[in-house]
Amino acid sequence: MEYIAVAFPVGGGRLTILDTASGYYTGYPSALGSENLYRELERYSNWLSRYGGIATVRIYDVQDGMPIKVVSGNIYDIARILTYG
Repeated sequence: MEYIAVAFPVGGGRLTILDTASGYYTGYPSALGSENLYRELERYSNWLSRYGGIATVRIYDVQDGMPIKVVSGNIYDIARILTYG
């Protein structure tokens, strides 16, 4: 099963995720916030565990209205890429 979520790297190794399809957001069930990249990706994968969790993350940039794949990998690869480039 595939999901589309919006993730915002907010600096300092932190991330905010919004997934309206599953009702998930960083900080659930309280206020929207940001968390450590690794912990937040693990938490989101655990949230989706009823669907098998997250096997692969694909990150896209939108240029002139077209999605361009930038990188893909498991949650640990993505956290490392977002943290260290």
